[in-house]
Amino acid sequence: MEYLIVMRHHREHIRIQKSFQVRYRLPWSSRWEQASTRDISAGGISFTVPRGFFFSGLPVEIEVDFPIASFRTRGRVARQRRSAAGREVGVSFGGLKAEIRESLSRYAYLCARSA
Repeated sequence: MEYLIVMRHHREHIRIQKSFQVRYRLPWSSRWEQASTRDISAGGISFTVPRGFFFSGLPVEIEVDFPIASFRTRGRVARQRRSAAGREVGVSFGGLKAEIRESLSRYAYLCARSA
């Protein structure tokens, strides 16, 4: 007898584990800060900063210069935790343009297929 096992992943989008520079700005600042990404998907981005004050729900503006698309969008901090490099921040995109979301999804799918 054969069984089909289906495992559900808790994420809605495939994540691309790429390290590249992004810029972010917090609501109380006019200054853009640099960060290094851990991963990105059509639903959000995770980056590491050496220091900073972040909490769940905090609005963040992000500029991304990714190989397939450069864009600026807003999001909200979904999670944050201390790491050896400082603080790892996960931001959920809000209001990402459909064509950018689609490009990120397509790229993630192609990366996953070739892995």
